[in-house]
Amino acid sequence: MAVLEEALKEVQLVKNYVDGEWVDSNGEMRDVINPATGKTIAKVPISTGEELDVAVKAAKDAFQEWRTTPPVARVRCLFRLRELMEENFEELSRIQTQEHGKVIDESRGETRRGIENVEVACGIPSLMMGYNLEDVAAGIDEYVIRQPLGVFGIIAPFNFPFMVPLWFAPYAVATGNCVVIKPPYEDPVSQMKLTELVEEAGFPPGVWNVVNGHREVVSAMLANEDVAGVTFVGSTAVAKYIYESCGKAGKRCLANGEAKNFIIIMPDCNVESTIPAILSLASPKSRVVCTIA
Repeated sequence: MAVLEEALKEVQLVKNYVDGEWVDSNGEMRDVINPATGKTIAKVPISTGEELDVAVKAAKDAFQEWRTTPPVARVRCLFRLRELMEENFEELSRIQTQEHGKVIDESRGETRRGIENVEVACGIPSLMMGYNLEDVAAGIDEYVIRQPLGVFGIIAPFNFPFMVPLWFAPYAVATGNCVVIKPPYEDPVSQMKLTELVEEAGFPPGVWNVVNGHREVVSAMLANEDVAGVTFVGSTAVAKYIYESCGKAGKRCLANGEAKNFIIIMPDCNVESTIPAILSLASPKSRVVCTIA
């Protein structure tokens, strides 16, 4: 534990993970702040749209071989990932607390929920089975085959930076798709650690990619014709924009907005700047209740 705590004191350089390689970005670097101490714990790149396109191409190239890999072989990587997540459970949880500010018990719950999603995805050989029905109509037989579609983009929120990408990524890769994840730039370190475990688990290059950034990366993801679908969790305004953009482009989309989180304003905060910031995040239909401790 002492070694981990000492390592977390160092300022880490967050990199992108593309085609099985850790790569530097040409974008500007931003500080990742520990909310509890106000200290910089990492530097994260705000990648460019061109860098997102490179990751999508890598995912598209990997897709052809990955989709034909038997499901039982694909989930072996997930079984290994699940074991690695268990082995690194406490470190993953502490990183979340350090970069986000949530209490350690909540971080542990987030880690556990992420592991549970990987566990469920390990059942894909049964879950993705199709079905058939003879004579569904006169002289007509019906059958269903579930097939992967290609490259999927995952846009993660800052409030659950570790767990939310795992709501989708394990199922996507288990069914033969490839993913490009955009972590929140406010707290990307836990995704970097998870990706290290993904690499150790033996996923082929290009199947699991991570591109850090902000609006330009999201816009490039929505515009790229090789992205078959996008999943998003965040504000309602952005969810509507992403859903509309995907609809116009013919992309599949899961856009979750209007989450409700408690906000407690501590006595030492700057109330004059905090209240307007909270109100700016709320949608017109939201009811904001602030509790000053």
